Amino acid sequence: MAGFKVLLLCFAVLGFGSQARAGDSFCTAHDKLSDMLNTKFGEQKLGMGLAGSAAMVELFVSAKGTFTLVSTNIDGVACIVGAGDGWEKADPKDVLAGL
Repeated sequence: MAGFKVLLLCFAVLGFGSQARAGDSFCTAHDKLSDMLNTKFGEQKLGMGLAGSAAMVELFVSAKGTFTLVSTNIDGVACIVGAGDGWEKADPKDVLAGL
């Protein structure tokens, strides 16, 4: 449940209604960024969703507990908007019960 709360907090603090700007975070081509997250940190995509009509948000996590939140615009430019460690997998039953 703690991991789900962290994700909700990231959405609230970062305001995913708008696109990340290149000056605010590290941005590059989506394929390049996802390859880098896999190679450097062993992170794989855990899930994704749409943020309005202008962006896709993805969560990458590793077995070691590192995680990265990525926002990709319609032009394929992906920006890191959050990252950390200590990711905990939430039980879907607990998440749905809290809604």
